[in-house]
Amino acid sequence: MPLPSLISDPPPLVVFEFDESGVTAVRRDPRTLDVVARAERSFAPGVLDVSAAHPNIRDIESVETAVEEILVELGPLPRPEAAILLPDGASRLTLLDFTDLPGSAEERLKLIRFRLVKSVPFDIDSARIAYRVDKVEAGRRRVFVQALSEESVGQYERALERFDLWPGYVGGSTAATLNLLEPGGMTLLAKLSDRTLTMAAVDRGRLLMIRTVETALNSVDDERRALQDLTADLYPTLVFIADTLGAPAARIVMAGFGELLEPALRELPHELGCQVAPLVSNYGPVGPREAGIWGYLRA
Repeated sequence: MPLPSLISDPPPLVVFEFDESGVTAVRRDPRTLDVVARAERSFAPGVLDVSAAHPNIRDIESVETAVEEILVELGPLPRPEAAILLPDGASRLTLLDFTDLPGSAEERLKLIRFRLVKSVPFDIDSARIAYRVDKVEAGRRRVFVQALSEESVGQYERALERFDLWPGYVGGSTAATLNLLEPGGMTLLAKLSDRTLTMAAVDRGRLLMIRTVETALNSVDDERRALQDLTADLYPTLVFIADTLGAPAARIVMAGFGELLEPALRELPHELGCQVAPLVSNYGPVGPREAGIWGYLRA
């Protein structure tokens, strides 16, 4: 799958995923590693203000209350290790091309930080960086990078540490979600999280393009307008894929669209001329605010 190196091994037994609307968590059996419990809590508007440019948690008391209630509902944990999947808007995902990469991990990380310094809205020297290197062709390497603000990550970690949990892995939701895509032809993942629409082109397990746009699609009061706005975001991306990446997208896989999913599955194949399907995991269709969880657990 696309991103095994960005996921810790083995995964903790409890995994949390946050966005502005709330938090979802699952607990796994320590012997079988099957998911045995799931819980979620909603946030009032303003509890989280998701951005890569500033700390996200505005009301830490509300977040800690939600985490505490979830832990009670999930049941006892045999060990404290936990994982956190952050909202898409809190991270930066990018593809970098290099003609030469140093052999040591330390030197590679220095070079990646240097390339990112002008493209992220936070201190790159303290940022949490994870990356994977692909060999694209002779003399060129492509690196998929996930960058997270240390300040923002610390907020989420402290919300769990308050209850004696140890967040051994913290990452972005989309980086984990990519692990749910089945190997095959050119696929466009369209994932909505809060005000961020992330689009990623994957061909036979290789990530070839990733881009994010700000959107208001999480408001579906006007279904027709929302579908028009979504089409306006997806269509130029599909054109770019066909013109630049060597093959048109055979399908679009959608995640995080909530009430907009069903009309999108009905209308978009006619509007965009390709198959459109919901994202699924080993546990069935993926609901909002859990795609990262299931992708993380599949890695």
